[in-house]
Amino acid sequence: MSSGSPYDMSAVGPHRRAEVLRRIRVLDAYLAGEIASPEAIAELGLSVPTFWRLLRVWRQSKRPDLIGASGRERKPRIPVTPDQKKIIEEVERTHPQTPIKQLAALCLELAAVRGVEMPGGKNIRNYAGEYRRSHGLRPPGVHDIILGFCAIDIPIEHPEHGVIAPIMSILLDVGEAPIVLGLSLTLGEPTPALAARTILDGIARADCPRITPARLVELPLGTDPTWQALANATSDAGLPTKTQLLRPRSGQKISALLGKRPAGIVLFPNLTARAAGERIIRMRPGDPISLENAETMLKARLARAFPGMRMAITNDAEARGRLSARLHDIAIGVE
Repeated sequence: MSSGSPYDMSAVGPHRRAEVLRRIRVLDAYLAGEIASPEAIAELGLSVPTFWRLLRVWRQSKRPDLIGASGRERKPRIPVTPDQKKIIEEVERTHPQTPIKQLAALCLELAAVRGVEMPGGKNIRNYAGEYRRSHGLRPPGVHDIILGFCAIDIPIEHPEHGVIAPIMSILLDVGEAPIVLGLSLTLGEPTPALAARTILDGIARADCPRITPARLVELPLGTDPTWQALANATSDAGLPTKTQLLRPRSGQKISALLGKRPAGIVLFPNLTARAAGERIIRMRPGDPISLENAETMLKARLARAFPGMRMAITNDAEARGRLSARLHDIAIGVE
């Protein structure tokens, strides 16, 4: 126990302890009925969804290290002004294939020349992503197949942790707009087996032959050797495969491609790399749904939100058969 606190603060950084204790006092006051939720939310300075998630985590775990706090005052959100939007849109038009992070740096350079004060990098990236989605993610005729993961705000009952946000594994055909080829959900964490099941889903649900060959197939790459086996399987099928290291914020790529609320489903990219016990979400009126029903519902909603024909990953039937066999082995843990 840390001095002056009834809670074990050993896993909390010294610079965060004062703020964590403040949050705990407010949460305990709410649980004791001393203050109402609007007062607690205002006192903590959190959004309503964040408050309820934090409350559930604290109620179930009583672990101070899960009550996030940077120890620094949060910067206020600043809207993007019309002049700032013009800078971002001009840079996006002249650099349509530049990664969003690099695009933000170019925006700052142009703004400095023109004497326009810009918002923070996150606001620039968010607006650039919105603008890019509304004007086509890829040039006409260019298609990339991208597999990624993201936590989503659908309440699923976990046998140990209560209601949590599941992880969505999604295979996208990214042209001028994204089309969902395959999708799987899990209560666990991103794995090669989950990725393999998602690609198999995309193979099974194809509507038509591929009209435009994929420029690349981008797959995640983790430390488990099976991740490389997954990439080898697509490469050996004749698909131009590229890997991207799995990182704590890898879920933000899916958010950038689909938006923050695709089909009305809130994405939690910053929760994607967390364990199930750290993805606890507030329960809404009604019961949690099963993972199978959630997957069916999500596929239908995303298909309506991003309409289009699901093209086959490859038109080579023999290569597709070999790929399916290897993916099946990975999905069941043989390879």
